[in-house]
Amino acid sequence: MRTGSTSKLSWWWLVERGISRIRFSFSSIHTSSRSALGHDKSTSWRDADERAARGIELFETGRGGDVTYHGPGQLVAYPVLDLKPDRQDLHRYLRDLESMLIRVAGAFTIGAVRSEGQTGVWTDVGKLAAIGVRVSSGWITSHGVALNVSTDLDYFQTIVPCGIADREVTSLERELGRSVPMDEASDALVEAFCGVFEREIIVA
Repeated sequence: MRTGSTSKLSWWWLVERGISRIRFSFSSIHTSSRSALGHDKSTSWRDADERAARGIELFETGRGGDVTYHGPGQLVAYPVLDLKPDRQDLHRYLRDLESMLIRVAGAFTIGAVRSEGQTGVWTDVGKLAAIGVRVSSGWITSHGVALNVSTDLDYFQTIVPCGIADREVTSLERELGRSVPMDEASDALVEAFCGVFEREIIVA
């Protein structure tokens, strides 16, 4: 992974341990801005020259969905879960991730909702969080969600986020009109995950 911007992009992994317990780690890493392209690449570019000028790298991924942007100020959560035996339903999994993100927004007194026919979480202003997942034939999940915390939303102007041209993108910071510490957002995300997926946090 090449490093560009010295700002921090936070990645969060969850790994299944047993039936009702998970072990997770959270870390901040330095990374360059990047666009990620899913299977449903329609494709959604606005300005390739501007993207190149900003130093945004392009990566193809093995997840579902269209193109999105990952960069500093964004909280990315990649749950790795075994959905067997009682959660073997991809649509339910997507709706559960949306519920988790709606809870996170609610923790900041932001009213977020689903949008019919469009995966992700929205406010009246725009899309707050994107979802793109992969589920193996053995019902093991990978990839996940990206929540805009204090993301520079101008970077989204170089693409059509998730292939949706007529709606804007927003962030916790934009909604609240103040800065949001990444630790505060990640704590809310952990709590929301455990509530929706009925899991218990065990501190190693």
